[in-house]
Amino acid sequence: MKEVALNYAQALYSLAKEEKSIKEWGEQGQLVIELFSDNSDLLLLLDSRFLTIAERKNHAEMIFKNFATSIIDFIKVIIDYHRLPIIVDIFQAFISLCYEAQGILQGRLYSAFDLEKGVIQLVEETNSRLQKRKVALKLRLDPTLIGGVKVVINGHVYDDTIKNQLEKMELSLLTKESEYEN
Repeated sequence: MKEVALNYAQALYSLAKEEKSIKEWGEQGQLVIELFSDNSDLLLLLDSRFLTIAERKNHAEMIFKNFATSIIDFIKVIIDYHRLPIIVDIFQAFISLCYEAQGILQGRLYSAFDLEKGVIQLVEETNSRLQKRKVALKLRLDPTLIGGVKVVINGHVYDDTIKNQLEKMELSLLTKESEYEN
């Protein structure tokens, strides 16, 4: 399904590029992801077999009325071809293409707790200075980290979590213990 999602994403990206709306559509694509991720009922409504395709499209028009017309039309095509179950994958792939075109590095920000947008922006700005280009981070919750944050960008890991500090402490203690035994 990832390949199907990428095909749709590339089609939307080509249209965004043609209309010179990559940044704007990328922002709207992020909102589409958030809407579907935060509201599971939205997918149930727009993919409901109890509604006609025309009714589902009308609901989509009302829900996304403040979005670019082409984004709304694209969502209608997704409804027509019964691809709503992968809409988040489609828009995630689309956003990746948009970021790539804008020279933005993508990464993951891991935290044990949900972080406020201001904190995420601060971590993005700090990493942007380190990378010497804009960085966009996606928050992933990982309760095993206990506290602190871990950032992964292009395979590079910046780990300032309590879990990592405890593991280093444990390794240090085990190393010292083995020195005393010898």
